[in-house]
Order: sequence, then structure tokens, then C-alpha cells
Amino acid sequence: MGDRVLQTVAQVMVECSRKSDIVARFGGEEFVILFPCTDKESAIIACEHIRESIESYPWDDICTGMTVTISIGVCDASSCKSIGKMLTHADGALYAAKDSGRNKVLYADS
Repeated sequence: MGDRVLQTVAQVMVECSRKSDIVARFGGEEFVILFPCTDKESAIIACEHIRESIESYPWDDICTGMTVTISIGVCDASSCKSIGKMLTHADGALYAAKDSGRNKVLYADS
């Protein structure tokens, strides 16, 4: 069941993204989405749309009564000098979102 949930989450992310965006699985239950030529505010709006789409998806198709939510950390290239730093900052925002109640999008303040 876990694999089906991850596959469905990936599918929803791709469906909510533009053709120029890149969605990739990054670790066990984590994903990375690259939004080229996108400002911080637009990326946050896109992530909020993804969060809402996952929350409202009909998960009963996989298991009756199932609900799935997602926490998202956002970081922009202008605040970091390397991809590694971007991932670290986004990961920090992700865990801050989880620690503050889950099912939210938080921006990484550098």
C-alpha cells in the first residue's frame, strides 16, 4: 500500500506541475520539485496547490478511510550558493512544517 501511495503522490505532483518543472523522488518518502524561472511567491503558490491536491485526492481508491497529507519545505536559489545548501534549507523548512503540525508549506529563511 505504501508504494501505491508514493506512486499516487508522484502522479499528483506531476499533474500539478508545468512541463518545465522537474519532479523527482529524493530518498524514502521525500520528493524534490525544481521550478525553473519561478520566483519565491509563485513556487509557494504551486506547492500549496500540490498540498491541497494531495489532501483532497480520493485515497479511498487505495484504502477505505485513508487520508494523506504532505508537508513541503520551499527554498529559492537566490538565498543559497549551491544545490547542497538549497536542499539543506528546504529540508529544514520541511521538518519545521512537520514539527509545527504537518500538512503545510513553509519557506526556508536562510
